[in-house]
Amino acid sequence: MVTTQEASLTCSNTLSCLLLLSISSASRRQSAISIPPYEIAEDYTDAVTSLKAAYLRMHNGVFALWYPVIDGAPHLPMLNSIKAFVDSKLWHFELAVRDESVRGKMSSTGMLVINPPWTLATDLTEAFKAITQQLPFDSVKFSAECVRD
Repeated sequence: MVTTQEASLTCSNTLSCLLLLSISSASRRQSAISIPPYEIAEDYTDAVTSLKAAYLRMHNGVFALWYPVIDGAPHLPMLNSIKAFVDSKLWHFELAVRDESVRGKMSSTGMLVINPPWTLATDLTEAFKAITQQLPFDSVKFSAECVRD
Protein backbone atom coordinates (compact mmCIF):
# COMPACT_ATOMS: atom_id res chain seq x y z
CA MET A 1 0.00 0.00 0.00
CA VAL A 2 1.32 3.42 -0.98
CA THR A 3 -0.23 6.63 0.26
CA THR A 4 0.18 10.05 -1.33
CA GLN A 5 -1.57 13.38 -0.92
CA GLU A 6 -3.82 12.47 -3.85
CA ALA A 7 -4.79 8.89 -3.11
CA SER A 8 -4.12 5.64 -1.37
CA LEU A 9 -3.17 2.83 -3.76
CA THR A 10 -2.87 -0.90 -3.35
CA CYS A 11 -0.33 -2.25 -5.83
CA SER A 12 0.85 -5.72 -6.71
CA ASN A 13 4.48 -4.65 -7.16
CA THR A 14 6.81 -1.66 -7.08
CA LEU A 15 6.53 -1.06 -10.83
CA SER A 16 2.77 -0.91 -10.60
CA CYS A 17 2.89 1.57 -7.72
CA LEU A 18 5.37 3.85 -9.48
CA LEU A 19 3.39 3.85 -12.70
CA LEU A 20 0.09 4.52 -10.94
CA LEU A 21 1.60 7.27 -8.78
CA SER A 22 2.91 9.00 -11.89
CA ILE A 23 -0.63 9.26 -13.25
CA SER A 24 -2.52 12.10 -11.62
CA SER A 25 -6.24 12.45 -12.11
CA ALA A 26 -5.83 16.25 -12.00
CA SER A 27 -4.60 16.47 -15.61
CA ARG A 28 -6.51 15.35 -18.67
CA ARG A 29 -3.40 14.47 -20.72
CA GLN A 30 -0.30 12.84 -19.26
CA SER A 31 2.48 10.53 -20.33
CA ALA A 32 4.40 7.71 -18.69
CA ILE A 33 7.35 5.64 -19.89
CA SER A 34 7.79 2.19 -18.38
CA ILE A 35 11.08 0.31 -18.59
CA PRO A 36 10.72 -2.84 -16.46
CA PRO A 37 13.82 -4.91 -15.65
CA TYR A 38 12.63 -8.09 -17.45
CA GLU A 39 15.05 -10.14 -15.34
CA ILE A 40 12.53 -12.81 -14.39
CA ALA A 41 9.49 -14.21 -16.20
CA GLU A 42 7.05 -12.44 -13.86
CA ASP A 43 8.37 -9.05 -15.02
CA TYR A 44 6.48 -9.48 -18.30
CA THR A 45 3.21 -10.22 -16.49
CA ASP A 46 3.82 -7.38 -14.02
CA ALA A 47 4.39 -4.99 -16.92
CA VAL A 48 0.97 -5.88 -18.38
CA THR A 49 -0.76 -5.59 -15.00
CA SER A 50 0.85 -2.22 -14.26
CA LEU A 51 0.19 -0.77 -17.69
CA LYS A 52 -3.43 -1.93 -17.65
CA ALA A 53 -4.06 -0.36 -14.23
CA ALA A 54 -2.53 2.95 -15.34
CA TYR A 55 -4.38 2.88 -18.68
CA LEU A 56 -7.72 2.25 -16.99
CA ARG A 57 -7.02 5.11 -14.60
CA MET A 58 -6.04 7.56 -17.37
CA HIS A 59 -7.56 6.23 -20.61
CA ASN A 60 -6.34 9.18 -22.71
CA GLY A 61 -2.77 9.23 -21.34
CA VAL A 62 0.27 8.53 -23.49
CA PHE A 63 1.96 5.31 -22.36
CA ALA A 64 5.21 3.89 -23.73
CA LEU A 65 6.41 0.42 -22.72
CA TRP A 66 9.92 -0.66 -23.69
CA TYR A 67 10.83 -4.35 -23.98
CA PRO A 68 13.80 -6.45 -25.12
CA VAL A 69 13.55 -9.09 -27.84
CA ILE A 70 15.49 -12.16 -26.70
CA ASP A 71 15.62 -15.86 -27.49
CA GLY A 72 12.37 -17.66 -26.72
CA ALA A 73 10.31 -14.52 -27.44
CA PRO A 74 8.89 -14.04 -23.91
CA HIS A 75 7.67 -10.60 -25.03
CA LEU A 76 5.03 -11.97 -27.43
CA PRO A 77 2.42 -13.02 -24.81
CA MET A 78 2.94 -9.64 -23.12
CA LEU A 79 2.29 -7.77 -26.40
CA ASN A 80 -0.80 -9.85 -27.13
CA SER A 81 -2.18 -9.21 -23.63
CA ILE A 82 -1.72 -5.47 -24.03
CA LYS A 83 -3.30 -5.45 -27.49
CA ALA A 84 -6.32 -7.23 -26.00
CA PHE A 85 -7.21 -4.49 -23.49
CA VAL A 86 -6.16 -1.33 -25.33
CA ASP A 87 -8.95 0.20 -27.39
CA SER A 88 -7.12 3.48 -28.08
CA LYS A 89 -4.59 4.28 -30.78
CA LEU A 90 -1.70 1.81 -30.44
CA TRP A 91 1.65 1.77 -32.27
CA HIS A 92 4.34 -0.90 -32.18
CA PHE A 93 7.97 0.02 -32.93
CA GLU A 94 10.93 -2.35 -33.17
CA LEU A 95 14.62 -2.03 -33.99
CA ALA A 96 16.18 -5.36 -34.98
CA VAL A 97 19.86 -6.16 -35.42
CA ARG A 98 21.13 -9.23 -37.28
CA ASP A 99 24.81 -9.83 -36.71
CA GLU A 100 27.03 -12.67 -35.50
CA SER A 101 28.13 -10.52 -32.55
CA VAL A 102 24.59 -10.51 -31.05
CA ARG A 103 23.72 -14.19 -31.57
CA GLY A 104 22.10 -15.55 -28.39
CA LYS A 105 21.78 -12.06 -26.89
CA MET A 106 19.22 -9.31 -27.09
CA SER A 107 18.92 -8.87 -30.85
CA SER A 108 16.11 -6.34 -30.96
CA THR A 109 14.37 -3.76 -28.87
CA GLY A 110 10.78 -2.68 -29.03
CA MET A 111 8.29 -0.21 -27.71
CA LEU A 112 4.51 -0.16 -27.60
CA VAL A 113 3.00 3.31 -27.44
CA ILE A 114 -0.60 3.92 -26.47
CA ASN A 115 -2.13 7.23 -27.61
CA PRO A 116 1.09 8.45 -29.27
CA PRO A 117 1.49 12.02 -30.47
CA TRP A 118 0.21 12.13 -34.05
CA THR A 119 3.68 12.70 -35.59
CA LEU A 120 5.54 10.06 -33.57
CA ALA A 121 5.51 7.29 -36.19
CA THR A 122 6.72 9.61 -38.95
CA ASP A 123 9.33 11.23 -36.71
CA LEU A 124 10.72 7.89 -35.50
CA THR A 125 10.76 6.41 -38.99
CA GLU A 126 12.71 9.39 -40.34
CA ALA A 127 15.14 9.37 -37.41
CA PHE A 128 15.79 5.64 -37.62
CA LYS A 129 16.46 5.80 -41.36
CA ALA A 130 19.52 7.86 -40.50
CA ILE A 131 20.43 5.90 -37.36
CA THR A 132 20.25 2.43 -38.92
CA GLN A 133 22.71 3.44 -41.66
CA GLN A 134 25.27 4.36 -39.00
CA LEU A 135 25.07 1.19 -36.89
CA PRO A 136 27.98 -1.25 -37.36
CA PHE A 137 25.97 -4.44 -37.88
CA ASP A 138 25.36 -6.73 -40.85
CA SER A 139 21.67 -5.91 -40.97
CA VAL A 140 19.55 -3.39 -39.05
CA LYS A 141 15.81 -2.98 -39.51
CA PHE A 142 13.38 -0.50 -37.98
CA SER A 143 9.65 -1.18 -38.15
CA ALA A 144 6.65 0.95 -37.22
CA GLU A 145 3.21 -0.66 -37.20
CA CYS A 146 -0.14 0.89 -36.37
CA VAL A 147 -1.84 -1.85 -34.37
CA ARG A 148 -5.00 0.14 -33.67
CA ASP A 149 -6.02 3.48 -35.11
